[in-house]
Formats: sequence, C-alpha cells, structure tokens
Amino acid sequence: MERKDFLKKGLVSGALLGNSVFASAAESVGRNTQQNNKEQKSKSLNSEADPEEVVIERAVPGKPHKGKVLLAIQAHSDDIPLFAGGTVAKLMDEGYTGYLLRTSDDS
Repeated sequence: MERKDFLKKGLVSGALLGNSVFASAAESVGRNTQQNNKEQKSKSLNSEADPEEVVIERAVPGKPHKGKVLLAIQAHSDDIPLFAGGTVAKLMDEGYTGYLLRTSDDS
C-alpha cells in the first residue's frame, strides 16, 4: 500500500468517526444543558437572590480592614497588576497592608 492511500483512508475514516463521536457528544451536552436549565429555574424560584446577577462591590468608606494583611502571589511579573490590580488597590485603600510575592524571575 502506498503512503498516500494509507493517509487518505486514515483521514476519511477519522473524519467519519469524529463526526459520529461529536454528534453523540453534542446530543449528550444538549440533554445535560436542558436538565441544568430546569434545575436552575427551580432553584432561582426558591431563592431570593438570582445566581446570575452581577454584583459590583463598591469601596467601603473609612478603613474597615485596618491591621489586616493581604498577600498577593503571582507567577509572573504582570499577573496581579493585569488580573487583580483593581481588587488589590481597593483592599489596600480599605486598610489592608499589601505584600506582593513573585515566584519567578521571568527569565
């Protein structure tokens, strides 16, 4: 058998097999999604707060966290500033003493 024939057969059978696997997986996900939606609706009817509601926590006046320590650990030199800078600044403004621990020298 030539290599090109082997590759063609492999690609075709892989494509057919892949389609059937993805189709059955999609059906399974669809059933699970419908069941999860029903469960979420019943939960939201039984609870006062909507779990999907977006809550923006505003800064608290004064220094309610005075004396507490915040340790922010980052693997790279820009992780905390990019992903949690606003939260860290808010907490430090409310009284936390902040420490930044970098676990890499980024080399």
